[in-house]
Amino acid sequence: MLTVFSIPKAFVGHIGVIQRNALGSWIRLGEGVQVILFGGDEGVAEAAREVGAEHVAEIDRNEYGTPLLNSAFSAAAWMARNPLLCYVNGDMMFTDELTRAAALIRKRSILMVGHRWNVDITEPWDFSDPQWRKKLVAFTRDHGVRDPDDSAIDYFVFPRHSKLTIQPPFAVGRTLWDNYLLFRCRQLGYPLIDATDVITAVHQNHDYEHLPNGNPSIFGGPEADANKKLLGDEVRAFRLRDATHRLTEFGLKKTRILPWRRQGEFAALHPRQKVLLKAIVDIRKILRRLGFLPTRR
Repeated sequence: MLTVFSIPKAFVGHIGVIQRNALGSWIRLGEGVQVILFGGDEGVAEAAREVGAEHVAEIDRNEYGTPLLNSAFSAAAWMARNPLLCYVNGDMMFTDELTRAAALIRKRSILMVGHRWNVDITEPWDFSDPQWRKKLVAFTRDHGVRDPDDSAIDYFVFPRHSKLTIQPPFAVGRTLWDNYLLFRCRQLGYPLIDATDVITAVHQNHDYEHLPNGNPSIFGGPEADANKKLLGDEVRAFRLRDATHRLTEFGLKKTRILPWRRQGEFAALHPRQKVLLKAIVDIRKILRRLGFLPTRR
């Protein structure tokens, strides 16, 4: 059903603990789930071997040594034994909520994403406990908080044969590549599904020691600038609010996109029509000023 792949950081210190927690949860997502780790950083090969995951040491990198997402996406699509791919950041834990949601969408050309829950986990999770899934969800709901930022996306489920596997060479862990993927989904005409209601995506809080000088900002510097250049027009930075559907326990529901956001979407998805869009907006303003259209409240 599902092939999970990721580009983890070095397995050292606290980040090593939470990445092992994440990896331990992925390998237990269900029968037939395939897990692939990319990159040759310290401890990655050993961590993969410990749990029976596959490991690919070689991955394209930029001039600063940061792995490039297009390299992992294309390799994962080629290696996958399952119809659905799931790219996930290395600090994210999941239960079988993820595979149950994936089963609902099956092999349709879609992109499934969702909000994450931020929680402090400092010790190895006890996977020997038969109730580890239930306890993880309960602990996260009791001690964590759902991240309100709808621009930070940490997991992506999509078919291995979709055009979403073809990505620009974004640097992993830097800004805007996740927002581009949402835009690309909408540009291709695929349903963009917000699965927040049915998937507890557990983000284990951590510092940013892996960045140069421990800099917590992923939005500045030459690598972030390179990602911004690859994105192009900033209107392409789509968010969860741009989802066309919401996955609930009762199935898929269409979302209502706010009118002001529809204008932004139109500008991003139909760049050649920007002049027409501006003319329409200007005309509506004039008509509203003359009293032919109701005033906004």
